[in-house]
Amino acid sequence: MWEQLASDLFVSNLEQPVWGWSNAQSIALLDFWQAFDPQLRFILVACSAQRFIASALESGEAVPTTSVLLEQWAAQHLQMLHFYHRFPQKAVLVDIDHCIDNPAGLLKVCQQSWQLGLSKVHFPSQPAPTLSVMSRFLAENLSQTDPLWLPLQNELSSSATAIGTLWKKPSRIDIADAVHAYRDEKYLKIEPSVSAKEIELLNAAQQALIEWQTKNQDLNTELTETRAKHAADLEALTAQLHDAKEEANLLLAQLHQVREELENYFLELQNSKKNIEMAERSVGVLSEENNSLKEQLGRSLADLEKSKSALLAAQVQSNEAQERVGLLLSQLPQVQEELKNNFLELQNSKKNIEMAERSVGVSSEENNSLKEQLGRSLADSEKSVSALSIAQHQLTEQQAVEQALNTLLNDERTQREDAAARLKGTQAQLKDTQEESELLLAQLHQVQEELEHYFLKYQDSEQELEAAALRWKRMLQRTPDYFDLESIEVQSIEGVSAETLRWHLKGLEAAGRKLPELELTTFVVDGIAGLELPRKMGGHNIIQRWPAVVASDETLVVAWLGDANADEKLTQTLRQLGRSDWDLIQVIITALRTSLNTPGILKRTGVVVTENTLPALGALQSKLSQMPRVFRFDELTLMREQVNHDYEHLWLNFRHVAIGDRRLFDFDFRVSCANLRPNVFGRHPKLEFPETSGRAAFTEWFDESYDDFGPKLELRFALPAAMDIEVWGRLSLSDRAFLEELVQNMPAFLSELEMSGVKLKRDWEDWRQLVRDVARILKGGSESPLLQVSTPLTPKRTASRAKKGVRK
Repeated sequence: MWEQLASDLFVSNLEQPVWGWSNAQSIALLDFWQAFDPQLRFILVACSAQRFIASALESGEAVPTTSVLLEQWAAQHLQMLHFYHRFPQKAVLVDIDHCIDNPAGLLKVCQQSWQLGLSKVHFPSQPAPTLSVMSRFLAENLSQTDPLWLPLQNELSSSATAIGTLWKKPSRIDIADAVHAYRDEKYLKIEPSVSAKEIELLNAAQQALIEWQTKNQDLNTELTETRAKHAADLEALTAQLHDAKEEANLLLAQLHQVREELENYFLELQNSKKNIEMAERSVGVLSEENNSLKEQLGRSLADLEKSKSALLAAQVQSNEAQERVGLLLSQLPQVQEELKNNFLELQNSKKNIEMAERSVGVSSEENNSLKEQLGRSLADSEKSVSALSIAQHQLTEQQAVEQALNTLLNDERTQREDAAARLKGTQAQLKDTQEESELLLAQLHQVQEELEHYFLKYQDSEQELEAAALRWKRMLQRTPDYFDLESIEVQSIEGVSAETLRWHLKGLEAAGRKLPELELTTFVVDGIAGLELPRKMGGHNIIQRWPAVVASDETLVVAWLGDANADEKLTQTLRQLGRSDWDLIQVIITALRTSLNTPGILKRTGVVVTENTLPALGALQSKLSQMPRVFRFDELTLMREQVNHDYEHLWLNFRHVAIGDRRLFDFDFRVSCANLRPNVFGRHPKLEFPETSGRAAFTEWFDESYDDFGPKLELRFALPAAMDIEVWGRLSLSDRAFLEELVQNMPAFLSELEMSGVKLKRDWEDWRQLVRDVARILKGGSESPLLQVSTPLTPKRTASRAKKGVRK
């Protein structure tokens, strides 16, 4: 029934370009209307608790207790606040007093938020509702009885969109003004006279008001004390922040000192280890030499024993030979005597024979017998002489052997003495080496203990440094424009306009970057400043992600030449800057403006800065802040390439991403193609955004489907000109704009990956053609009715494409 009535209401206003209605009861139906038509926009008008109570007092109806009124106010405003936080792109939260004071400002907010062509002529003039002084006074005092509404009202004041001024606080009303207003109202009554009862009531009310005034004075005193206390707390927190910064710098210096000491001790430890290794090698060499000498000594001793055994055997043989020689020598005189006797006998025999032959004839037989006897005697004599010669020769040889053995024995004794001396020296050297090794080992243990002490000290310093870094990070998040520099100097450039200046910054720390020095040039064109930054300086890249449109240039120009005749190259330069580079440029402009505004910071070298420089820098910063939101990142990598027979995807990863005002550490998505056939690619492209990074990147990410990697938001296309309009229709306007920009830049992303040396199994041009088709379909679909892709929208599980990948 509700949907039918709502449909009739919308159909009846179908021809109206912009239409709407106002009803306080619509607060309870906010979720219904938001789900009924995603194109609806909501103006949530809030009021203060005091105004709510005052309106109830003047309504003429029975007024419940103050607590009931405050509960009603809190319930309505909590519902509006929750709806506003869930749908910030579809709703604006404003204060009723702002709207009454500045209706043109409300129209301007609607124009800026939703591009609605509204003006005052669309709204008939109506008298602004006013509340009496007495009602406002009573409401102000009654609301003080229950201060629990204050946090909600503070949250409303911080969340509401300001229309021309800050949140309008109810002005305090003096008791005298309230009494006068009450009397004036009483005099205007129709009754001709005032009864005694009414006078009594008036006196009671006056007494009550006096009591309220006393309480208010006490509250004012307490408020003043609280403000003073908060101011003191703020000063204390500022001092703590300053102390924390100094402590962080001190800890950083101590850390550097500890690191240097650790490096020195590490070098000493390395030297000690080298000395120990050299000593161990020397000990090993000496041990090997000692073992070799021991083996050589053993062999020498064994040879000596063998020589002794041979010498003993030779001595035994020599003794035997000497005994034989002695025997032969003892027999020699006897043989000589026998030979002499035989010879004499032979001579005598010869003489006797001759005498016998001469004197007497002897028979032939006797003569033969004597000859035989003489021959035998001669033979025996020859044998004895031969034996004597042999004995003399053996004796000579035995004496030579004995002399050789004595010489060998003397040599062995000399070698043994030398080996013993070398062994003694080796043992002494080994002892010295062992003592030196023990000393080095003791020193090593001492160094290790000192290293453990310094390591523990280093860990404590690292923990303190991490804590200081966290405090520093929180401080930077609260003050993103913070920068620090050692010095800044400005100089004029000879031969150019006085508005063209050269700046020299030293020790700049901003946007998470540290630059030892930076030189840049500023100039002014049509009242707007421009910057010229070098590509490198001192071996450091000033701009980390150099724009492709100025790839061949050595300087980067940041300028704004006007909306109508904007230079395309300058515009693309600004759009192609990385996140950290964009932040750095913003902080540099802030640093220049701060140096010009703060006396004593800027060092001027004979130059007078013109009055136009400061407002021109402010104009440049204002123009840059008004640029359309751009998808910025510092690093692009290919996480994986998936190739199946019917499905392929490229998984892109972006580091240090900025999506409008949101900052992400990384963001990744997949561009894929399904329903592949042989020699057919690109007919069914898809964009897949996993939950891991998609939920933070989109303002209204939803679980459209899921696969092996988990839930994902998937937008499907089909050539020649079809896409999933149901998924597209569920996306918010900001998410659609983000997707359109992402798709338009995807050919450049793929070209950047190809130039970085990434190789694919499929040709890069096939993927570039696929993303160009997606961009064409998306651009045509955003300007004309879309065709529906014949795929279900309900969450489903897609076919398993691959196992979960690991980032390469």
